[in-house]
Amino acid sequence: LYSMEGRQLRQLTDGAWEVRGVLGIDARTDRVYYLSSEVSPLETHLFSIRLNGKDQTRLTGEAGSHSISLSPSRQYFVDSFSTSTTPQSRVLRTVKGAEYAVLREPDRSVLNEYEILPTEVVKIKAADGRTELYGSLTRPAGFQRGRKYPAIVVVYGGPGVQSITNTFRGLSMEQMFAHRGYVVWQLDNRGTIGRGHLFESAVNRSLGTGELADQK
Repeated sequence: LYSMEGRQLRQLTDGAWEVRGVLGIDARTDRVYYLSSEVSPLETHLFSIRLNGKDQTRLTGEAGSHSISLSPSRQYFVDSFSTSTTPQSRVLRTVKGAEYAVLREPDRSVLNEYEILPTEVVKIKAADGRTELYGSLTRPAGFQRGRKYPAIVVVYGGPGVQSITNTFRGLSMEQMFAHRGYVVWQLDNRGTIGRGHLFESAVNRSLGTGELADQK
């Protein structure tokens, strides 16, 4: 929080996670509304906190990745969210997070028409033995343990991207590969977003070293 003269007054949030965006400030209630990855690096949720740095409140209860449209009056917000297994819903909520109206139910037509193979989220340690990394594994249709399958590794190791999230992907390229008999693996190495500044800055002026080490 800064004064209008540019003087820093106080820090409102802290932790090894990321504020994904500030949506607005309500001067009447002295609260700021923001999106963050505090609940899980794989999810985005809406929080509010008072301008004195106290009374932090989570406003989105359902698991998943939430995108929010906050009303100008700061009395309501539209919550659009999905999970890896459930298509997007859209719900109108009061500013305290209570459901007011369902604007759109999940469209399950893709799930009803196609076989969407499950994607397993895997948590592993980096080579340093301390840093936790998240990966995803999609097995081919009819997978049999003990049998060898060709593998496709999907890589984007650069900054500004997060690939492993709890969000619905539907008819993705990974699904096409898996239905063609491939195991599909993907990993968010150090340098990707969602984990805070220290995690992301690992590639600063050092592209191609830490990312490769994590992928290997």
